[in-house]
Amino acid sequence: MKNKYFDVKKIISKNLRSSKFIGEKDGQEYFVKRYEDEEKTKREYENQKFLYEISKGKNSGFSFLQPKKIDSFIYYPALSVEDNEWLADGNLPGSHFNDLDSYQEELFSFFRFCHEDIEFADIPDSMKQRYQDKGDEHYLENCDESAEYLQSKDLLSKSEIEKLRDVLEKNVDKRAFQHHDVVPWHMVKGIDSGEITLIDPEWSDWSLWAYDIAYFILQIVGYAERVDDAKNFYNKIAGEYKDKEDFDELLHCALAYRGSRLIPELHEQGKVSTLDKVIEITKQGGFK
Repeated sequence: MKNKYFDVKKIISKNLRSSKFIGEKDGQEYFVKRYEDEEKTKREYENQKFLYEISKGKNSGFSFLQPKKIDSFIYYPALSVEDNEWLADGNLPGSHFNDLDSYQEELFSFFRFCHEDIEFADIPDSMKQRYQDKGDEHYLENCDESAEYLQSKDLLSKSEIEKLRDVLEKNVDKRAFQHHDVVPWHMVKGIDSGEITLIDPEWSDWSLWAYDIAYFILQIVGYAERVDDAKNFYNKIAGEYKDKEDFDELLHCALAYRGSRLIPELHEQGKVSTLDKVIEITKQGGFK
């Protein structure tokens, strides 16, 4: 099957919002994405290009693919299963996960890179504009929107919601560049090179300082049901940032926000087995 630009070899997914496939162009295979919304195409392309360029020659932990774009298609060199190993084969319970020790150095280096090396002046103009347009109110409004659901379903009490909002409001102005989708199933390791590539930066933004850390914890608990792995990660990342006096507060801020969005999502999908644990982590600001 062919389209205007690619000989489609394998369709990975297709819905009303996007399509993903392996396609051949000029004798080379690519992983190709196409969004119906041109703004999403532009955003992912700019984010991926930014990470690829700013990480070159620096200790960024992960490597990043160089994107190409033609019309509404974004395409990257295809990562073959013969030459690469995914660090997790999915986000479902029972999925294979590599041990944290096998990629901790790269992961923590990336967190440090985002916190210490990327400044607001470095980020793409479109990202700066989103930050200026949305401001701090964006996070608070989303939290308030989630609060209605959380309270109506008796998932959190009014006082618990108010405490989370207070933590968020006090720290919402503490920002850093964040990838927004740092999880093992988005990491792939070259078998020969040992280099780990992080993919899917579509939602990268100038965001809550500890968003990526909070996201990692809550996603592998809420979806993959790997509570022990999340606790191990939490203990190690707390040690990594032990000299940052406000680390616990900044992490709680990000957990309050991401948790307020994830809990309704899990509840609506009927994922009840780890829902209580996600609620507990969100309220406590981690593992206590």
